Amino acid sequence: MSFFSKVYESDVGPLMIISDHNSLCLLKFYDPNRPINQIFFENKNQTKSNEIIDLTINQIEEYFSGSRKVFKIPITYYYGTDFQKKVWNELSTVKYGNTRSYMDIAKSGHLSGYGGGIEKKKFLLNLELKS
Repeated sequence: MSFFSKVYESDVGPLMIISDHNSLCLLKFYDPNRPINQIFFENKNQTKSNEIIDLTINQIEEYFSGSRKVFKIPITYYYGTDFQKKVWNELSTVKYGNTRSYMDIAKSGHLSGYGGGIEKKKFLLNLELKS
């Protein structure tokens, strides 16, 4: 198995994008001080773009310009518990301009922060409220 990776400078800061040959495998806020899941480094990880990464970047740019409301990128989960995968799948059903609380999505009743930080969360919420 080989993976491709690229750090993309988005409107909300750098994003780490990792894909295999057929699907997006990871999209997260990039912080060089925080490790990426080990599975991507136990296998060959090429620091270069591919068709899936290019597709992802194109759709992210369309999203920030306001012309994209739905992402159409194949996704494969290479890690995560069954619970995490269930939450990630649920997140993908939230329609543009709508919000869900952590309680709505995770069903645990525990509130937690946003991985990218509160300023990025506010930016993204405001972006969708404008449209």
